[in-house]
Amino acid sequence: MTNAAAHRALETLGREWTGRGVAVECGCWLGASSVALLRGLVAAGYDRPFYGFDRWAANDSEVAKAADQGMTLAVGQDISTEWVMNALLVYPKLRARRGNLGAMRWDGGPVEVLVLDAAKREPIFSHVMGEFVPSLVDGASVVLLDYGYWRRFEGAQADALRCQERWVVAHEGFEYLAPVGEVGAWFRYREGGK
Repeated sequence: MTNAAAHRALETLGREWTGRGVAVECGCWLGASSVALLRGLVAAGYDRPFYGFDRWAANDSEVAKAADQGMTLAVGQDISTEWVMNALLVYPKLRARRGNLGAMRWDGGPVEVLVLDAAKREPIFSHVMGEFVPSLVDGASVVLLDYGYWRRFEGAQADALRCQERWVVAHEGFEYLAPVGEVGAWFRYREGGK
């Protein structure tokens, strides 16, 4: 779940949209981060489809998170309608893509804004980045909402969750810009590692 600081950062990021590609979020859950990003995109004149990828089937952890916020979910419940209803309050051109991120494919053209709040572990993270990086426009914004999440753990679990940091370090073209919330990071992508 994203906090108010992350929402402010996502809205700011959305306001920087220039019209060279679409915006995509992987791991939308109920849509709080989508709504924040969409507010900024709409202010910038966004007029393209907004793509949301998620499995949209509540698990035990998500049921507990929702209960902490006063919302009742059941394990296995389809929560895509909640995402759509929340995001529609801000923007109408939504494209919900349901499924396992480890098997997803990208065919939606150039991407200017990419937000990942899922794909916390390998091999899924590398698969998702492999699908999107070839479509990133020069100067694209890439937000990894779980970039520093690994610091909350120790040992093997911390090591497994550190995959995002290791991936960014190993690939040219990602310039760190700013924190996003407590553990996220905003990067600018430059083609050819410029």
